[in-house]
Amino acid sequence: MLKKLVSFFLAFCSVFFFITFGKHSVGFIKSNTLSIKSENISKISVEEDAKGFSIFAGVPVYSRAAGRIAFKVQPGSFVEKGAIVGILMNGESQNLIDSPASGIFLNYSLSKYENKIDDVLLDPNNEPNLVKDRSYVESNGIIGSVITDNNFYVCLKGIKVGDSKKYLTFLLSDGISETIGTVVRIDGDYTFVLLKDYINYFLGKSEFRVIINALKGIIVDNKNIVKKNGKNGILIVNGNRISFFETKFIPIDKSHSAAEVNNYGSLLVVENGHFLAENEIIGGF
Repeated sequence: MLKKLVSFFLAFCSVFFFITFGKHSVGFIKSNTLSIKSENISKISVEEDAKGFSIFAGVPVYSRAAGRIAFKVQPGSFVEKGAIVGILMNGESQNLIDSPASGIFLNYSLSKYENKIDDVLLDPNNEPNLVKDRSYVESNGIIGSVITDNNFYVCLKGIKVGDSKKYLTFLLSDGISETIGTVVRIDGDYTFVLLKDYINYFLGKSEFRVIINALKGIIVDNKNIVKKNGKNGILIVNGNRISFFETKFIPIDKSHSAAEVNNYGSLLVVENGHFLAENEIIGGF
C-alpha cells in the first residue's frame, strides 16, 4: 500500500486555508504537513477464532466391563471391523476390546449417535467426552467411537452468521488452506456446519479459525477512525476538500479494522485525523 505525504503550503504563514463540508466547516488547516495515504479497495475477509466441537456419524465402542483402558491404536487411525482397539485391565483380568465397524477410531464418546440433521445428533449438549488412556471406565461404558462416514459436523458457539448465510469458511492450521462447510442449523448461540473434507484436521479440536464476513473495503488503523454526530467514519480527500465518509467497521486485530467501502476505486485517507468543530482552528492533522 502506497504511503505518501501531501503538503499544503500557503503564500504566507498568517493565512489559513478554509475547508468546508456541506453546510458545516471541517476546520482550518495551517501550513503544516497533512498526512495522507492511498488506499486500494478490495474484498476483505474477516477472521475470528471460534470455540466449538465436532460431531461425527459413527458407532460407539463399549467397554463391556469395568477397569482401566489401555488403547492399542492411535486416535485418528483407520481400523478394520474386529481389530483390537484397546485392552481393559481390572486387577489380573484383561479384556480385549475390538472395533464394531470399519472406520476411523477416536477416543471420545458422544451421548447421541443418530445421524439425522433434524434429529438429536445436532444438539448443543452432544459435546464429545474425551476418554484418556489409562483412565477408569464403568462396565458397558463408551470408550470411543468409530467414524464410519466422511461427512461430519462442527458445532460453533457464538458465531453470528445469520440465517441467510449458507456457507462458512474454515482456515486450516497453515493459515493458507481452507475448506467450506454448509450451515445446516442455527440454534440460539450455536451454529452447526456440515463438512466433507479434512476430517483428520478436525478430529478432537475445540477451537477453529473461521471467516465470518467478507466485504469490499480497506484496512484502516483505528487511530484514523473519527466520529461525527455519533456516526463512525474516516476523513478522506475528496477532490479539493476533505470530507467525512461514514462507514461500518469490523475489527481485524487490536489496532486495525476493516472499513466497508463500495463506491470508490481508491481513496486518499487522512491519517490520525479528527473531525473538527465548526470554526475550530488547529495546526494540522
